[in-house]
Amino acid sequence: LLGEAIENERYKEELEIAKRVQGSLLPEFLHKNPDFDISAFTKAAAEVGGDYYDTYRINEHKVVLIIGDVSGKGTSAAFHMSQMKGIFQSLAQLDLSPKDFLLKANHALGNCLDRTSFITTSYFVIDSEKKEMRFTRAGHCPTLFYRANDKKVLFLEDSGLGLGILRDDQFEKYIQVSSINYLPGDVLFLYTDGITEAK
Repeated sequence: LLGEAIENERYKEELEIAKRVQGSLLPEFLHKNPDFDISAFTKAAAEVGGDYYDTYRINEHKVVLIIGDVSGKGTSAAFHMSQMKGIFQSLAQLDLSPKDFLLKANHALGNCLDRTSFITTSYFVIDSEKKEMRFTRAGHCPTLFYRANDKKVLFLEDSGLGLGILRDDQFEKYIQVSSINYLPGDVLFLYTDGITEAK
C-alpha cells in the first residue's frame, strides 16, 4: 500500500508538471489591431487536454488566428497539441492563404500523428485594411458571428475534414475558404467542444 501511495504521488506530480508545460504552450497575449480586441479563456476538463489557440501578426494590417482541438483526451492529446503549435508558428509567418495553410498543416501532421488521431481547427486571416476575414474550417465547431447592425448571429459552417483524417491529395477536395466583412460592434466567437459537451 505504501508503494502504491508513493507511485500515485509521483504520477500526480508528473501530471502537474505536464499541466504547467502545456499552460506555457498557450500564448500569454493575443495579437490585436486598433480595429479589434481578442480575449481567450481555457480550462482543461482533466489535468491536461488538447485544446489550442494562438495568433500571429503578419504585418501592420494582418493578423492570423487559429483555434484547434485534438481528438482524444489526456497526455496524448496534449502532446499532439504541442505539435500543432510548432506547425502553426512555422507556417503562419509565411503569410499563406487559409487553403495553403491547411494543405501544409495536414501534410506535416500526417507525418507525425498516429493513425487514430486528428486535429480539428478553424483558421482566420483578419485584414483590418480591407475590414475582411478570410477563413477555413477543418472539422471544427462552427464559428458564431454576431452582426451588430442586424442584431443577428450567423453560424459560419464551412465544410471540411479534420487535419490528419485524410493524408493524401484527397484532402484538398474538402477545403472550403470563405470571407466575411466586419463592422464596429461585430463579435466573432470561437470555441471547442468543451462548450458543447459541458452539459
